Amino acid sequence: MYKIIWGEYMKANLLRNKVIIVTGGDSELSQKLALEIALSKSEVILIGKKKENLEKPVKVLENIKKKSGRISPVVCDWHSVSDIEKSILIMKKIAGGFDILVFNGINPVIKKIDDITNADIEKVIDKDLKFNLIFIKLLIKELKSAKKPSIITISDFTESVGIPYFSLTNIASYAYNGFFESARRELSGEKIKFMSVRVPMSKETFSDECGEKLGKLGFSENKTDLEVKAIIEGFNDEKPVLLLDKKEKGTIFSNKFSNRSVDNKFKTIKTKLLNAISSNE
Repeated sequence: MYKIIWGEYMKANLLRNKVIIVTGGDSELSQKLALEIALSKSEVILIGKKKENLEKPVKVLENIKKKSGRISPVVCDWHSVSDIEKSILIMKKIAGGFDILVFNGINPVIKKIDDITNADIEKVIDKDLKFNLIFIKLLIKELKSAKKPSIITISDFTESVGIPYFSLTNIASYAYNGFFESARRELSGEKIKFMSVRVPMSKETFSDECGEKLGKLGFSENKTDLEVKAIIEGFNDEKPVLLLDKKEKGTIFSNKFSNRSVDNKFKTIKTKLLNAISSNE
């Protein structure tokens, strides 16, 4: 169920009449964000792997009797660099150029180390991570020709805290965080504006039982509408960093404790954490 929030909270509107690429289109967060941005009369290119997921916000937008922009879904299941280049050409045919990239790199993978296969590691590194970074690199080149380009990155606390049973997730999250942090500093003399957003893990990415158990441990929430509202407001307020997981374990661990304290905290909840991820069927 989509709850339309546009217009209720806006003071300024820096998203109006822009061309905006939103990745992670299979997730509820990206879908809702694409819908809200389109309602600001912008052209949104929503990319993901499953056509049926990408079309959800498109159908909602079609039923709203209000002048708006457009959501163009583009299926991107890349297997080579040429696939990425073809996707960018398709996007350029749709919109010409791009103003803003919203990169939602959240894709939790939970497994015990003993259960991780070589194929799991290859998928994370050789497919998902490699192709996403190549896409980002090529998009940065395209964004440089925009008048006021921006990059919004969306992550969760796996970007900065190693979590038991989330080692595959940490591989990608650490890499994206490091890449964007380096890019922000390297491009600081140029016109690209960066905004980093950290959200709680979403319960929708896990089974119902696992999501509930992780929620009780403080590792997941289901407040997507509030997150979308906060991201839009934060961008309009030109905030460089937006932490939306202040009550979450990861923020507490990364901000207030030494490494020894973090280790001890995880020891106290590791059994419950294993019980939670074991229910993710």
